[in-house]
Amino acid sequence: MDDISDEKKHWTLETPAHYVPGKGSLKADLVRFLVLVFMQTVVLAGLDLGHLKFDLFTPWLVLSVLRMSQERVLFFYSVAIMIMETSSSAPRGLYLVAYGMIGILLYVVKNQISWRRTVSWLYAMAGATTLLGILELIVLYISEPTRQLGFYGLTWGSRIAISSLIVFLVPTHWLSDEWMEEGK
Repeated sequence: MDDISDEKKHWTLETPAHYVPGKGSLKADLVRFLVLVFMQTVVLAGLDLGHLKFDLFTPWLVLSVLRMSQERVLFFYSVAIMIMETSSSAPRGLYLVAYGMIGILLYVVKNQISWRRTVSWLYAMAGATTLLGILELIVLYISEPTRQLGFYGLTWGSRIAISSLIVFLVPTHWLSDEWMEEGK
């Protein structure tokens, strides 16, 4: 009887393992990504929030390029690009170019930046969202030059703020250079 209570006691004292993208099975990452896809394409698309827009793909792709292996990053980038290209009325190739630029830039600088600082994460998220927003703005301006783009600025600003806010929701055990070394 004491053996059973010791096992229960031991099990309850253990802390659960933190989820870290890219560390573990592809199946776990894929399930979380599919939940994110459902939230982005079904739940958030169904909400009428005016000019407030949520973009869940960009933070996921930033995290994945910083944490996952190249093969896994290419897989998730390819799926995200296909989803965005087919569900958007933007010209073909916009998200291929935008996400490609974000992925390449982050991959090049990820070992040059200290990820111990929250500001590095803020810059990465805000920079990725800004790059995507600039490319979308160029496409909007070229397609409709007479359109007033003031409200797009509000939308873009809200996306940058929300992407930057996600940084504060990222678990603190990810904010380290050792975390970057684990994934190699």
